[in-house]
Amino acid sequence: MPLHAMQMYIAALRQKVHDKDALAVVSDIDAVSVSTGRLLNALLDISQLEAGAIKPQFEDFPIQEVLRRVARAFAPFAQRKNLDLRIVPSSAYVNSDPILLERIVGNFTSNAVRYTESGRILIGCRRRGNDLSVEVLDTGPGIPEEQKEAIFDAFHQIHNKERDRSKGLGLGLAIAQRLAAYLGHRIEHQSVLGRGSRFAIHVERRDSVRQEDVAAAAQERWFVDLQGTTILLIEDDDAVLQATTQLLESWGCVVLAARTTKSALELIARSNAPAPDLIIADYRLPDGSTGVEAITRTQLALGSAVPALIITGDVEVTRLRDIADQGYRVLNKPVRPAKLRALISHLLSGHAPALDSRPKEIVEDVA
Repeated sequence: MPLHAMQMYIAALRQKVHDKDALAVVSDIDAVSVSTGRLLNALLDISQLEAGAIKPQFEDFPIQEVLRRVARAFAPFAQRKNLDLRIVPSSAYVNSDPILLERIVGNFTSNAVRYTESGRILIGCRRRGNDLSVEVLDTGPGIPEEQKEAIFDAFHQIHNKERDRSKGLGLGLAIAQRLAAYLGHRIEHQSVLGRGSRFAIHVERRDSVRQEDVAAAAQERWFVDLQGTTILLIEDDDAVLQATTQLLESWGCVVLAARTTKSALELIARSNAPAPDLIIADYRLPDGSTGVEAITRTQLALGSAVPALIITGDVEVTRLRDIADQGYRVLNKPVRPAKLRALISHLLSGHAPALDSRPKEIVEDVA
């Protein structure tokens, strides 16, 4: 997909350009590609949710990890609008899917930043019996009483009559609601017109653990250094193959690039070839082969359940479900580089399943 390759090239180019004026042009190009990619990815999110292809991977983790990542992601946007974005530190531990929960809280925060013109945005938690209410509060325009249910409808926007795409697409809350349903969590919201809104999701609270264990787990799970990491990349589109290779190399990775399953197997069979730490495969490959088949054959040849992910431009519901049923994480083209790096870090942090016991699940899209 040309848009997918373009975003890989833009991210790689940004690592190499240092001239201020040239960087400004790169940023403008990136803004256009992001706007287009945002629309496609949002539609694909809805498609995957309706297909049942996004399935949760529950674990116990400190909620502070999610709060920090969301705040870090949206801080630059808040600063541009002179908004005071803060988090209230929490030592609570919860049970959920950390990636999907972060997506929900991120969607709440994204809306708050987009529609709040002055004041502050607060991200924090409250205990509610056995649950923890993870909340985003803002001093924005608020929501009229008659609109409080409609805001969860796809493409519904209240404060964007001019259809300004910088204010999103009206899919954030629709996606958040669907993700919450899959996780078995409850969303609630309150609003006072002209004074602000509060969005919250209730998550099962767990007993806290030692803070040093929490810190170590957070470092291991979310801050993986990719320097020297060997990645086997299987992609038949030359433009995408070259762009993704350049991007991965800019992160310090050693890339073994192959266009077919056969060439991938030949690469790893070489005596001087490093064993891959991760496999990235396009779903549709030459000669009717698939990325799932390529990954399976490569893992068998290596004798190891090397972590792997599938990248695809396929939007067929049955296709997405088939990939999920075979236990692979999926990213839909066009892939934002930040999402790719986040999922690579997640897979390399020790969560990769054993070869003979891969859970049938899929985690799509982070941040």
